Amino acid sequence: MSAPHPTDEAAARFEQVVRLPKVEIFVTERCNNRCTYCSTGWENAGAAAGSLPHVPREVIREHLEAHFARGARRVLFQGGEPTLRRDLGALISDARDVGYEASTVFTNARVAASPPGARWLADLGVTWFQVSIQGGTAEAHDASVAAPRAFQQTVEGTRRLLALGQRVKVNGVLTRHLLDSLPEFAALMIALRPEEVGLDVVRPSPAFEPGRASYRDLLPPLSRYAGALREALESMNRAGVVARLISCPPCLVPGAEQYVSEEQVTTVTQIPTGDFMHKLSQRRSLQLKAPACAGCAYDTTCPGLFGAYVEQYGFDELRPAPHRAPTVHEAPRRAEAVEGPLTAALRALFVREASSAPYAVREVTAAHDGSNLLRCTTPTGEVVVELAPRGEGPAYERTRHFTVRYRAAPGSPPVDTRLLAAIVRALRASEDRLVAPAP
Repeated sequence: MSAPHPTDEAAARFEQVVRLPKVEIFVTERCNNRCTYCSTGWENAGAAAGSLPHVPREVIREHLEAHFARGARRVLFQGGEPTLRRDLGALISDARDVGYEASTVFTNARVAASPPGARWLADLGVTWFQVSIQGGTAEAHDASVAAPRAFQQTVEGTRRLLALGQRVKVNGVLTRHLLDSLPEFAALMIALRPEEVGLDVVRPSPAFEPGRASYRDLLPPLSRYAGALREALESMNRAGVVARLISCPPCLVPGAEQYVSEEQVTTVTQIPTGDFMHKLSQRRSLQLKAPACAGCAYDTTCPGLFGAYVEQYGFDELRPAPHRAPTVHEAPRRAEAVEGPLTAALRALFVREASSAPYAVREVTAAHDGSNLLRCTTPTGEVVVELAPRGEGPAYERTRHFTVRYRAAPGSPPVDTRLLAAIVRALRASEDRLVAPAP
């Protein structure tokens, strides 16, 4: 049985959910995988079965309430393996009671390989599942997660969740196991058809402490796989499976730069120490760039390389790009969009020079790709909002003629949805006068 195709209304609702500010919370240290790149996997490998604790429900409730008060409206429960908690449904109910609009469970989906397990998860009322698949073959996946027969269970569990109408995103970490099986992985994703696939570069963690995993052994030079990564990303996207490469320099995947993206700017995550951090900033704190990167067209959005990677391979693979490739969500470049009538009209609509309001648009400038950039002030700092011609891809909101995005840069404050909502309201009231309808 194939997964039901979402209606336009459901797809629009899903996009709205993805834009919600998110908090990621650890709920258990137990796991039935022993992933070589994960500190939890190493803790489980050295512990007696069942001896590691679940985080108390009341502590999770406190985290939920605290982050809801700070603006989070979406929660991701992670571990360890959250489905090992029999009270997972109670945690999800707690999130709903607090006021969260959406919930995600990050899981290996092995419990869903059986019909009762799949039905249990489907009945929890989760907004979607994020499933960890770490190889394109059983040999590759099982070696990565250090658990025999895990691949068979994870793939079957994913199929069952999709067949039950659950929304699924797949996460893969680019260890040598996944890198060496990229063609098979892409074919598997096309067959499963999850809503999205995210491929993540191996990041430093306590998994690489002395006596544990070797970062170099797990992650060979990425440039060696540039062609395979490009082909895998292109094949999945051509087949209608949205696939992205996360936190990787675009120059390492020439020809597929348009599929590289970063963490959502509004995400707060819990790190292994138990502390909560702004996820994008935390990742950026672990990444380095070469001096030559300052001349790259991607410099403002490229995160660089993780320090552990640089220690092993240096910066020699990086090739600063003189021009940006059109992204999958950008409209074709139009010369008339640069300082044309639309930019002037947007400036007249939004800019109030004498305004002392805490939220204000200070300037509107045209970009070379046909979009217009709104430089805005908020109580927490200056932000940039992009108004692009309406198209596909990530967005805060879409109006009849525009795609509205928050353009994050290093040091930017978290997105303030009140500002974005006000810009969208003003656009919708005036856009038919700003943009002539297509003939």
